[in-house]
Amino acid sequence: MDIHVEIDETKEGRVSIQAPAIFKNLVDTIPGRHYNSKERYWDAPLSYPVYLMLLGTFGHRLVVGEKYKKWIDDTYQNQIYPSLIMRDQPSAEGYSFLYPHQNADVRFL
Repeated sequence: MDIHVEIDETKEGRVSIQAPAIFKNLVDTIPGRHYNSKERYWDAPLSYPVYLMLLGTFGHRLVVGEKYKKWIDDTYQNQIYPSLIMRDQPSAEGYSFLYPHQNADVRFL
């Protein structure tokens, strides 16, 4: 049984989660999830942490839709990865009243 996740076209900033009822308790662990009783699917916020929770919860059963996969890849390349690189910088240029390592922290944040 697979769990299908895709960007929700009807609700901006949400992903739809299509999962069999047997997985209800697991889907309930996803932060910000909501069950749409009319359409019979869950939705959750469109965020990288929600993707990580879904992946950690469902593992190989998770089937990610094309639009969501593109969003995940873009978010990682443009936001997550650059932040990880900055996190490893021991110093940076910036405010004169801060130490170099504090400027690196400011740039990371």
